[in-house]
Amino acid sequence: MYSLLCALAIAHPGVHEASAHPTPGILGQRLDVHVEKSAAGTSGSGLRVRVVYSAEVPERRVLAEVAAESQNGEKSYASRRLLDLADGVRVRWDGVTLATTSVPVEHAARNGEPGFLEFHVEMEAPLPSAHGTLDVTNGNFPDEDCFFATSVALPGSLVVTGTSLAHVRDGLLRDSTHGAWTRKDAARELSLSLRPAQIWEERDGEHALPDRMAGLSSLAMPRWVQGGVVVAAALLGGAIWRLWARR
Repeated sequence: MYSLLCALAIAHPGVHEASAHPTPGILGQRLDVHVEKSAAGTSGSGLRVRVVYSAEVPERRVLAEVAAESQNGEKSYASRRLLDLADGVRVRWDGVTLATTSVPVEHAARNGEPGFLEFHVEMEAPLPSAHGTLDVTNGNFPDEDCFFATSVALPGSLVVTGTSLAHVRDGLLRDSTHGAWTRKDAARELSLSLRPAQIWEERDGEHALPDRMAGLSSLAMPRWVQGGVVVAAALLGGAIWRLWARR
């Protein structure tokens, strides 16, 4: 174990504790997707997607893989594993694969909770538009029994019209798996359809996906307020029409 930690530390200095994993011995994969404003002066939509991927790998598995390496191979094990994991994540916009840029992670290989070691990669890409469908595919550890957890964060200028993580019916959130652990292999595919927010939907700051779903009653203007605005507009229109008819 000492030699393994040395190999991780050589590749990526700094080892610290990580968050909880649901079941010992089963590999866990997290996907955190952030759609956010790009740096000032950026052309195009002014938005970017940032994908943070984490793999929580059972310690015994990593030890076995490292034991099969030569001494030099052991020192580069973490770096090669991280490259493989980054290569397994694909990002598409309206069906077109985006060219992503790797983002440095200070503690990319770290000690997880007891029985696990964690590997973290991060990538980003500019979004061509504020209106379209974002797909993120996780191809790591194929055909293996895993836990998956996926979460999405969005700027207040965008609204989700459809997603594989949940749906909205009668103004209420239904069947949401946002941020929750699941063992369903379908969680390898994230789909997210976006559009610019209308004036009553806009918010400041960054928000978790459920709060930015179209038709959800928790949006910035409650549905009863929206209904009241519609009724008031209809009454005002009727009054104006009657005044005009009397002329």
